Amino acid sequence: MDADTKKTALRMIPYGLYILTAENEQGNVAAATVNWVTQAAFDPPLVVSE
Repeated sequence: MDADTKKTALRMIPYGLYILTAENEQGNVAAATVNWVTQAAFDPPLVVSE
């Protein structure tokens, strides 16, 4: 993902209730409900949730 697209996507995160998901290399999926998400770093791209 290019830097401008990444910045635009991170700036569009609204407030609310989210379902945060992740998938590892073996295809295992994990999910959690979170009510707060913000950007933590650009490089590497990281978000923080609570």
